[in-house]
Amino acid sequence: FTVSAYANRQYPARITRVDTLTAAGRALQAVAIIDSLREKLGADSRLEEGFGQGTLSSIRAYMLSNRHQDALRDSDRLLHYAMANFKGDHYRTAEVRGYRAMVLRRLGRLDEARTAFAAAIPVLLESSNAMDRQQASAARTTRLRFILEDYLHLLVGPKGTGAAKDI
Repeated sequence: FTVSAYANRQYPARITRVDTLTAAGRALQAVAIIDSLREKLGADSRLEEGFGQGTLSSIRAYMLSNRHQDALRDSDRLLHYAMANFKGDHYRTAEVRGYRAMVLRRLGRLDEARTAFAAAIPVLLESSNAMDRQQASAARTTRLRFILEDYLHLLVGPKGTGAAKDI
């Protein structure tokens, strides 16, 4: 029974579980699974390389668990992967940039966060406007909402201003 055999049977189900837990607001449980998977898969460099790049769910789970350095590591690796496999103006790359911007904001690196949001948001909005509402998945729409809400938080601050509190 090798690590690869374990991964072939368990890995997809565990990743789906991480996605589900993160979406349900149970980030600490999701992070525990991520850490467990990384520990088990670390012995297999091929699998660690694939999982080690992170996912949008792992980035979000780490953010919600206040493990911002882990979230930054995953977002940096995932952005590197997206840039190597998609164009810089691809929707997937823009989503990763948006999530990375969210991490940077939480780390207090506001100028870097602004730059990352500035690169991500036009691509995300252009693609979303061009897409038929029925084509957009609920998950994609939710990820876009997370990014835009975080960007608004960067612009108006945690307390907001006047009507911005009601947004």
